Amino acid sequence: MAKKSPALSRREGLTRMTSEDIKNRRWTEAERRLVKRHAAKQAAGDDSDINYDDIPRLTDEQLAQMVRLR
Repeated sequence: MAKKSPALSRREGLTRMTSEDIKNRRWTEAERRLVKRHAAKQAAGDDSDINYDDIPRLTDEQLAQMVRLR
């Protein structure tokens, strides 16, 4: 049976990326609009789209152990 060329194999694992790669990345216009929209919402203090439902409520025992910051 003939050996397969490594070039034909699927890449495994993570791809390494440097900070320069990230800095020099080309953003699509849709990505730019999305980032600007989120930045504007964050600057305005709008957090209405955050879903807190998956955070469990504190138990009575946990509430009793809380102390006021000094």
